Amino acid sequence: MKTLLLLAIIAAGGSAVASESVDSMPDQFIGEWNADVADCGIGRNDSVLKVDANTISYWESVGFIQAIVVQGRREVALIADMAGEGEEWLATAHFKLSEAGDELVSMDERGGEFVRYRCPRSE
Repeated sequence: MKTLLLLAIIAAGGSAVASESVDSMPDQFIGEWNADVADCGIGRNDSVLKVDANTISYWESVGFIQAIVVQGRREVALIADMAGEGEEWLATAHFKLSEAGDELVSMDERGGEFVRYRCPRSE
């Protein structure tokens, strides 16, 4: 219950669109994202973010998503059990997708934003 309350707080932004809990990451967020598209698929940029249906991974950490809340088609908040560099922690993330679906903005609790770009999907 605390998890859902935390996600509701993260996702709250004064929008008239209702938030809803879902079982897996919506397709439009799945894929590899980087601050520089030239770094896609090569793992040399520490801005890399990979999102799957139930996992999220950053440069040197990976997490199993425990809860997901969506608000419309372009906003998602999650809680994940993360592990990396010998440590484990509980993390939250809040993302907004551009209208075109090619930019993913990471939002922090202080209003900061970090933009990543969708990597081409490999065949």
